Amino acid sequence: MKKKGFTLIETMISLFIFSIIVFLVLDFYGFNERLNKNLIDDSNDLLNGYIAVDFISDTIRKNKIEIIDKNQNGRCEIIKTTDGQTLYLKGSNGILRYASDSQQITINILDVKVEKIRDKLYKVAVTTKTGRKILMFTGEKQ
Repeated sequence: MKKKGFTLIETMISLFIFSIIVFLVLDFYGFNERLNKNLIDDSNDLLNGYIAVDFISDTIRKNKIEIIDKNQNGRCEIIKTTDGQTLYLKGSNGILRYASDSQQITINILDVKVEKIRDKLYKVAVTTKTGRKILMFTGEKQ
């Protein structure tokens, strides 16, 4: 007479195989979560850099500017427009601001350089917190 049911060995082997499958699924899920977080961080980094470059380029196109590039009162002043507005980086978060402490352009900007190439042509270089550099050439208004 045969007894119906599972032996202890069969149960342990099936439990072992099931735990391996669960481990692989959870590992794959964790990998996807890390990958997704890295992609979001990279996307936000690029977006912040492009916002900064676009705003600086737009400011240069609409105004005549003077390149300052100096540190003053805990902020790094970059350019000054003819109407007296100043574009600067402030704080440890690399907040790009314009005109006053209330108008925030973007965050996580490590460095901004504006260089005059020739008459009415400027090179704008923005470095984000992750070290990504974004360059743009732009012209001053006629």
